[in-house]
Amino acid sequence: MSDSSTAPNDAPRFSPADRELFDAAIARHRRASWRVTGACAVAAIVVMVVVAILMAPLLFCLFGLGFDLVNLVTPAPDVIGSLGRVVDRLVNSKTVSTAALIQVGVLAAVPGLILMTIAMSALRHLWRRSPLFGVGSLPGRPPNRAVLAEERLANVVEEMAIAAGVPVPRIAIVSGGNAAVCGSDASHATIVAGEWLAGSVDRDQLEGMIAHLIGSIANGDLAIGMRVTTTLTLFGLIARVGTSFDDRQSFRQTAKLWRVFVAPTSENTAMLLTTLADPFRQPSESESGARPRSTPHNGKLTWREWLLMPLMGPVLIASFLCGMVTAFLLEPLVALAWRQRKYMADATAVQLTRNPDGLAGALEVIARSPMGIEPWIAHLAVAPGPKDLGPFGRSAVPVFPSMERRGRALVRMGAHVAIRPRARMPWWLTLILGGLGAFVGVLLCVVIYLLVIVSAALSGLFTIMPAAVLHFLLRWMAR
Repeated sequence: MSDSSTAPNDAPRFSPADRELFDAAIARHRRASWRVTGACAVAAIVVMVVVAILMAPLLFCLFGLGFDLVNLVTPAPDVIGSLGRVVDRLVNSKTVSTAALIQVGVLAAVPGLILMTIAMSALRHLWRRSPLFGVGSLPGRPPNRAVLAEERLANVVEEMAIAAGVPVPRIAIVSGGNAAVCGSDASHATIVAGEWLAGSVDRDQLEGMIAHLIGSIANGDLAIGMRVTTTLTLFGLIARVGTSFDDRQSFRQTAKLWRVFVAPTSENTAMLLTTLADPFRQPSESESGARPRSTPHNGKLTWREWLLMPLMGPVLIASFLCGMVTAFLLEPLVALAWRQRKYMADATAVQLTRNPDGLAGALEVIARSPMGIEPWIAHLAVAPGPKDLGPFGRSAVPVFPSMERRGRALVRMGAHVAIRPRARMPWWLTLILGGLGAFVGVLLCVVIYLLVIVSAALSGLFTIMPAAVLHFLLRWMAR
């Protein structure tokens, strides 16, 4: 897109049949968004079940050994012995029905699913207590009514909220050249606006920008964003835990992330959200405050690695699986769904303002802005600034549609802006990319299957066998 002041004659000409009404655009993008969101939900559920099954040996062993310790004082059920007899019957049976395998798989997944459900509930509670999601004080300041640009911003927010039929959100002024909305729902929403941006747009552009954010609130993006953030944060934490066990520096940095459950401040919550960008990233020396240390292996395992052997199958492989699936599957699916919701918010902005040129002009100003916005909220902004890199900034699929695509969609709704001619992708390149995507999907399924096999072998050798020895000793001591 070029400057919004370009003469209308330079804009693409659409016949009446090519025009699209904003309500039709909203409905179309809503359908597309829910299709991708459904695929993302199915993928997340499958990964949660697989991770729960991988963690089953460790959880059942801990559960059974706990009963064994209780049995030293008072009689308690022999959990490990009962599970061993069930597994023995399955192994020695000549024919195992599919129903029996499914039943065992469901029972094996129950403890892990309960544990992850508790963790997700804790994260949702955390978001609701966090200032970043509508409770307490936010970074920034309220608008200064004595400054004309900020007074105009507050008035436009009130007007657009009334027009959309949603509660008037809070406003926080921060340094930067972008605007975003955060919160848990329409009743706990906050618009974060850059101080530079508030004074760099005219009223039409400001109305288009604010209408986009209000449209996101009215379309339910905040609740959807919270669910997505909760799921990806859980997988990101699991990935970080698994990669930090064998390194003291990384373990300390990961432990800091869990402090957010005790003190959900803005700083702690923002630090937790940044783990979505790269779950395998190792902390730098400045982040951890620790000096690098050399630990020569000499081909031998250290005492720490020996102690971590029971966690190899259930935790380490599960964490690697979470990080891999998050990076190569879930984040791209989330980005595809979020792009459709951005289109839908654009169409809602046109519905509220009846002026597509205002939003088109605001997109141009944000693209030229010398400053971005806070990284933790960049994916909730109107458009990506030149320096914005949010939690999904490293996703293989961009979380925002390109300016050209958004401009073309606005032109179809009546905007008068010049856009570059769209280069069509050659059919052979489309075919190659489609085949490559299918190959990556099949390869990912094969890798998941192999990880499950490797995890089962490691769990049997380093988790179940030591637990069985401890179980025998504890039961013998209780006689």
